[in-house]
Amino acid sequence: MIGIDLDVTLLNNRKLISPKDLNILKSAYEKGIHIAILTGRNEYSTKLYADYIGVKSSIIANNGSIIKMENGSTIIIDIEWDKILEVIKCAEILNLHYNLVTTEQIYYHRKPLKHEIFYGDNDIANHSDVVKYSIIESLEDIKDLDEKAFKLHILDDNTWRINKFLDKMPYKTDFDMTKTPENQLEICHKDASKGSALKIIADYYDISSDGIIAIGDSGNDLSMIEFANIGIAMENGMDIIKKKANYITKSNEENGVYYGIKKFINL
Repeated sequence: MIGIDLDVTLLNNRKLISPKDLNILKSAYEKGIHIAILTGRNEYSTKLYADYIGVKSSIIANNGSIIKMENGSTIIIDIEWDKILEVIKCAEILNLHYNLVTTEQIYYHRKPLKHEIFYGDNDIANHSDVVKYSIIESLEDIKDLDEKAFKLHILDDNTWRINKFLDKMPYKTDFDMTKTPENQLEICHKDASKGSALKIIADYYDISSDGIIAIGDSGNDLSMIEFANIGIAMENGMDIIKKKANYITKSNEENGVYYGIKKFINL
């Protein structure tokens, strides 16, 4: 099995997949290798890229909060609503920007930071109609929603403000938290991570851990890099990923996915 991240790994800086990277994934699939796409993106955006790749694959969205097998079987790991509201309250006290991903849409605090970058700047991603969002002024606007929450994303230009938030954040032990990069924090249920999702998929399809490769670049990829038999870090990845990886491939602008897979699989 190949578990692969999207942004800054399979996707280049224009959020596109190079023909070379695309073809190696198709070749792997044709050889009987299971493909799993693991990303912090929401389910709708992830499916757009999975459809573009054009092979049956497992889809893991929101850092493992939604796990959809290639046959459609789905596991959902959502956050307790009361607890995430307390975490949001802490973020608002520190005047931090955030967005909350739910079953229905993305709720952006005051302005949709990075929305166009992820969901509307190229021919693959330009489907904003399926990635719905709303602007909210405070948690008062969402406190009574009847929706499942999957991921809270905290953003700030200053890393020290993120660290201050972490010092004051309630219910730390109830969440999985990763920095992607240092000035962004992704918060999910403690049982939702790319590593745990990869294990669930491996168990579901009876795939030995010895036969798993994981490729990533950022903090939310660390758990799957550690779980896989072979962890591959992108040259443009965070240092924490490079230190844990078995191999460092070329960057996302240099077909790093292609060269990483070719290093370990004869295709």
